[in-house]
Amino acid sequence: MKIIYFYDALCGWCYGFSDVMVKLKNKWEREIEFETISGGMISGERVGPLSQMAPYIKTAYKTVEERSGMKFGDVFVNDVLEKGEVILSSEPPSRALSTFKFLQPGNSVMQAHAIQKAFYFDGHDLNKTETYRAIATQLDIDADDFSILFESDHMKSKTEEDFYLTQQFGVSGFPAVIMIKDEQYYLVARGYADFDHIDSAIEKVKNGIPANQI
Repeated sequence: MKIIYFYDALCGWCYGFSDVMVKLKNKWEREIEFETISGGMISGERVGPLSQMAPYIKTAYKTVEERSGMKFGDVFVNDVLEKGEVILSSEPPSRALSTFKFLQPGNSVMQAHAIQKAFYFDGHDLNKTETYRAIATQLDIDADDFSILFESDHMKSKTEEDFYLTQQFGVSGFPAVIMIKDEQYYLVARGYADFDHIDSAIEKVKNGIPANQI
């Protein structure tokens, strides 16, 4: 059995959902393989300064907090969001996750969580390699090994593969969670859902109870 978590580092609802995924992994990892795939939510013509989305985010982040219980950090809210200067692009954080996955397989849920915390709580710039070097150290990954691989064409290709896989699965919104059992695919979450909801869906699929097969 396998769970694929489709997320984007710049997705606020994915940040709110990250604790749910950590809890699910902690409960099920002995029975189920977990993989996180970056969706490339902000790419191409969508790339631009945070100021373009700031009015929406200033309202939306409060909704995420209320529903998920995840808090956005003061540095992000009062500094990064207010200034609106940082460039939003999904490629660098997605490539960072690809690099972390390569260097430390099987830990992508925690890696994705660390990337989002760096931005939405600590207010770090996800376009800077220094941000990921610090995360690498937290994850017990050699920062120099990370930096070298992060800039490689191989990781750029792996990132594009994640974007392509997201499209192939028909995922257009984040977060999304798909469970695979006996070569059948089941949608267990489309958009934010709480732990109990998804945990129940996983139990149903695991026990062969009809669920949302796709």
